[in-house]
This record gives sequence, structure tokens and C-alpha cells, in this order.
Amino acid sequence: MSIIGLRFRSMAARIKVLSLNHPDLAVEKVRLVISDRLAEMFDKARSNGTDLDDPYEVWELLSIDAVISLEDIQGQHHRVAISIVENEARAYRLMKQRQAYSWKDVRVSLGMHCHWVICVNAKHLPDDGEWIDILYHQIDIPRGWSDCRLINL
Repeated sequence: MSIIGLRFRSMAARIKVLSLNHPDLAVEKVRLVISDRLAEMFDKARSNGTDLDDPYEVWELLSIDAVISLEDIQGQHHRVAISIVENEARAYRLMKQRQAYSWKDVRVSLGMHCHWVICVNAKHLPDDGEWIDILYHQIDIPRGWSDCRLINL
């Protein structure tokens, strides 16, 4: 996990939206979903010596830096997978990849409603208050066909 991802996770914990402790997100279930829905990626990771019992390695395999839980303006709770990326080209590639049906199946199996790829410069990270505004503004925007969104800050 990148430093910027750790900083996002720390901020999400401070503002009390971090949601990694949900039973659907236990490393055993995540590993099972990956091995079932993304078998080729799972086998390649195992052959490369990735420790698939380590939760950080499993989340890194999925390029997920955090999972947050937000309530929209209608009062509905949504669990959102977050990927933090500094490079805009990589952010677009990651978003396009996450729009595939196999990745949507992974999200649904893990009880995540959508995936946001956030492109942000590490030198100009928003403060906690700005993150609150950004996240709650985004959750109130209707989701698209793929439930995956690029947020370019």
C-alpha cells in the first residue's frame, strides 16, 4: 500500500467512515472471492510468492486502499471501495479495469456498492474537512452503469 493510501485510510478512520471490520471483508472471504472470481490473478499472485493470508497483501492485489461506509442524502448506507492514485493515466486504466463485470462481481460478493478511484497529488492532499465534503458530495451523485467512478482532485 502506498503512503498516500495509508494517509487516506488514517483520515477515514479519524472521520469515522472506515469500514474494514465488516464480516464480508474478512481476509478469508476476500481470498475466497478472489480465487473464485479472479482465478488467474489469484494463481499468478500465489506463484509469485504473495502471502495471501496477509490482509494488506490481499487488498494490494485488489488495488483497494480503503473501504468506507457513507450515508447518502436519502439515508441509505453504501460501502465504497477506494483506490488512491497519483498518476492520472494509471487512474484511468484502473477505473476502466474495475468497470469489467468480473470486478463488479468481486465488489458485489464483498458487499461493496461501488468503487471510486481517486486521483490526487500527495503534496496537495485535502484536509479532513475537505475530504468530508468530497466524499459526501460523491455519494449523493447517482451511480452509473458500472458503479465505478474516477474522482480527479
